[in-house]
Amino acid sequence: MDYGRRGDSLFALAFRKKEDTKELYRALCAAWESGAFGESADLGGSAAFGRSPAFEARGDFGGSSPRREVTAASAGEELWLETDGEALVVTAWANLCALPSGPPTGKLLDLAAGTGGFPGNLGGRRCRRALLYSGSALEPERRDISLSALEPERRGISPSGLEAAVFNIGEGRNAGLLADCRKLREYARLIDRVKGELALDAYPVRAVKRAVGWALTAGVLEELLRSRGDEVREILLREYEAESSVVREK
Repeated sequence: MDYGRRGDSLFALAFRKKEDTKELYRALCAAWESGAFGESADLGGSAAFGRSPAFEARGDFGGSSPRREVTAASAGEELWLETDGEALVVTAWANLCALPSGPPTGKLLDLAAGTGGFPGNLGGRRCRRALLYSGSALEPERRDISLSALEPERRGISPSGLEAAVFNIGEGRNAGLLADCRKLREYARLIDRVKGELALDAYPVRAVKRAVGWALTAGVLEELLRSRGDEVREILLREYEAESSVVREK
């Protein structure tokens, strides 16, 4: 299964190896089954939050059993993880501009519509959607969002039953999830460092270079940075510029 090329975001590049995607799948399944929910919040008044009966009714999603074989593919910024006909679409938002209001509506709409080459219509297949983002320690660890409430008429989204879990992995949040997935933990640490350097330096190129240098010294995503460090720096700068453009448009 190949929906596109890997590496359009640091998140997709970090999870380029099958063993890492399998660990991510198991960690997210465990997080879903834990029953731990953050407080509700509002994304600019355009999203509906809270634990819905539809999420609970779906019940066990493959569990954390290592016996299930996980098929993984990537397209653009998203990962598609599948086992026994059940699917998990997961994407990440680095939030390098440190916005305090959670992921932008556009990012959630992309996840709802199945962008990047993944099918928006799953033909009845059971599918969960997750968005991981680097928020502050003051933001809730998890928020469940009704994607169907996000401008369905504009994006052709199904009117009901389409939801996503948004996990805050910034500044030590969701420690249990990060403990279960080493690659995600290291990704979160690097993003936190990049955000910190960007906050201190008006020159993004210099800030990203310092953050990557720190990561190499600390052993964070070390293998990836030693083999593809230039690409990682370019991706981080591209993600920062894309986020900055969204901020300027507001």
